[in-house]
Amino acid sequence: MKKLHLLFLLPLFIACEKEVQEPKQFRLSPDAKIRIEAVKSGMQRIISDSTEIDTIHLTPLDVVKQADALIYHNDSLSGGGIWTGGFAGKDTISENPALLRWGWDIIDTDGWGNPMLIKDLIYGYDMAICKTIAINTFDTIAYIPNQYVRDAELNIKVALENKDTLAVYGIFNNAFRFIPITGAEYKELKSKGLQ
Repeated sequence: MKKLHLLFLLPLFIACEKEVQEPKQFRLSPDAKIRIEAVKSGMQRIISDSTEIDTIHLTPLDVVKQADALIYHNDSLSGGGIWTGGFAGKDTISENPALLRWGWDIIDTDGWGNPMLIKDLIYGYDMAICKTIAINTFDTIAYIPNQYVRDAELNIKVALENKDTLAVYGIFNNAFRFIPITGAEYKELKSKGLQ
């Protein structure tokens, strides 16, 4: 009978020995930035199947140097759904040049310190990277495919639900990619619904 009591008590002892895990806490980094780099050279170009040297499009470094606006649509924003924003900086010295946006353009905390998704950028679509050619006149020099933004949105939501800080900031560094394009090509791409 004593042996039987010990068998019933054994799971209780094992349960007591397990560490009580504190709930994960999302740690917001106010200095975090989103990297918007060029599509890796090994990826298939959406615009051209040509294997010739590309003399029409800017190089990734030139896109980063010349870009001064990100123009996109977001139906939940005021102003007819078109939004124009600048950049938090530019990385022109790394092997992969990048345009930078602030991390808090996508995530911030509510009044109680809980992480929350900011709709402005991550719910956007038809993102064109532009250079200014005159006051309120822009020329498209690159774009971010909608699928990249939708994938980032989904992955960030999952990471936020799991309170996985590292995953969110990993997504910031790897999800957003631009493809150099001309204004005429971008207009044609949109007219075909391929953006």
